[in-house]
Amino acid sequence: MAPDRRGTQPWRDPRLPGYEGWARRHPRGLKAAGVGPFRQPSACSLINWTDQGIRNFKATSDRAQAATAAAESMGGTIKEIYWTVGPYDIVTVGEFPDDETGTAFLLALGSQGNIRSTTLRAFNADEIQAIIAKIG
Repeated sequence: MAPDRRGTQPWRDPRLPGYEGWARRHPRGLKAAGVGPFRQPSACSLINWTDQGIRNFKATSDRAQAATAAAESMGGTIKEIYWTVGPYDIVTVGEFPDDETGTAFLLALGSQGNIRSTTLRAFNADEIQAIIAKIG
């Protein structure tokens, strides 16, 4: 006997055909569509202070906390922040719902005038294996 599907929304019910197609077309991606488990795209940012940023280096911890809060308000997370010695002043690892949101976050952060960033899209072992599998 088939389960009772009265009141279900076929486009939102993972047991029904066509669900995956709808989820992939959902404007906010698979996570919003309820398809899981979902892993947000990761990015590593290599950050340098600007002249303004280095003049105000004592406020760097406060700025990092504000940046973390801003990322969370946009649906992202800053997983790690490292202050470094070498060619970069700060290295961060973050996750955002999509590349556009991550880019918007970095533009907002950079517009404050304290940093310049170079950002790298990062893949974990499962993600790189899926990429390699597409080659055949």
